[in-house]
Amino acid sequence: MHKLARSLRKPWRHRWRSIVHGFERILAPVLTQGQWLLRRWLPQRPSGLSRPLRITLTSHPPRYGTLALTLKSLLNQSVRADEVVLWVYAPQAEALPPEVTRLQREGLRIERCPHDWRVYTKFIPALISDPQAIWVTADDDIRYPRDWLATLLAGHRAAPGAIVCRRAHLMEFDADGGLRPYGCWPKQTERSAASEPLFLTGVGGVLYPPGTLHEQTTDAARFLALSPNADDIWLNWMARLRGTPICRVGDDHEPVAWFGSRRVSLFRLNARGTNNDDCVERMVQAYGSDCLRERR
Repeated sequence: MHKLARSLRKPWRHRWRSIVHGFERILAPVLTQGQWLLRRWLPQRPSGLSRPLRITLTSHPPRYGTLALTLKSLLNQSVRADEVVLWVYAPQAEALPPEVTRLQREGLRIERCPHDWRVYTKFIPALISDPQAIWVTADDDIRYPRDWLATLLAGHRAAPGAIVCRRAHLMEFDADGGLRPYGCWPKQTERSAASEPLFLTGVGGVLYPPGTLHEQTTDAARFLALSPNADDIWLNWMARLRGTPICRVGDDHEPVAWFGSRRVSLFRLNARGTNNDDCVERMVQAYGSDCLRERR
């Protein structure tokens, strides 16, 4: 009832978008399976890049039920990645369902990570394995539309030295130049320029060209101590410490998550609790916040 009351208080535009988003979630499995069955007739073009283009993600047993749907949406993009790589904590690999392992015949590579790096398993093993590739991160509970990768690539071609994301928040600073609490930042900003103080979020996918992150990015002892459950916070700092601009591409459309896939989620711990602010405070103490301010 509380959710319904909040929904009715929203402007009509937001209410309409919520209704449309609800229908998209209902239809998402059918659309994904239908496109997968028609994949032989749906064109895929090469990326045209001089470096390997790879998509990386991770998962764990509570999400295995819908994982194949996410993987099919990634393997069936209008622009073909050189590889889609699924990193799984080694003890959990045997529980992968057959509908996931069969996708290895369709271009999926499954890698076992010996370290329990939690959310960092999505990207850190990939970065270690091939630091010269262009890596695009994805989440395991999202349906990615066919133009998702093409949109990120268009942003990369427009700003080759930048990290490109589909979704971002806007960092805010107080009068003394200090970083305001995470909960105060405008979320899912429509601003996109690299000159803005954008805080990338991994939900919509992020493209990382080689050499755009600080050399400490793969230091497991540090990221597990400073930001153990919030990889976005760690990666934003590592980008800014390197002096890399961040830009946003695409519209502000809310990603479509599979029903039931977010029952086990870090969202409450991070965004609704104090975990993000705690991590931000530790990062400020360790690295300062000067590197986060906008550069014009």
